[in-house]
Amino acid sequence: MLALVCALTIMAQPAPVLSSAATARAQALGGRLRTARLRQRTRQADLASASGISTATLRKLENGDATVSLAALISVLDTLGMGEDIADVAATDPVGRSMLDETIKGLPRGRRQAWAPA
Repeated sequence: MLALVCALTIMAQPAPVLSSAATARAQALGGRLRTARLRQRTRQADLASASGISTATLRKLENGDATVSLAALISVLDTLGMGEDIADVAATDPVGRSMLDETIKGLPRGRRQAWAPA
């Protein structure tokens, strides 16, 4: 019984609320996925099936619904031949790098090598 209550509690978690800028980026991503699918002359049903997801999930993804799982996104990218694009997501971290650089400036000279960014 406890497991059922825990499972229901986990399932009832609300989706995070995105800023309008983040929502716009999600919608733009969905539009690019739709464009790629159409360029390849692939129907939604065929791409969804080949990606192992439902047509409704693909439709949500193409409409920029950010509640769609990361696994679904990666699967669609792979099926479209764009799977390597995921490697570029968050590849840089300008804010973190700037913070690290400021930390390094404050360290004594002997400890700077231990904190050097990759």
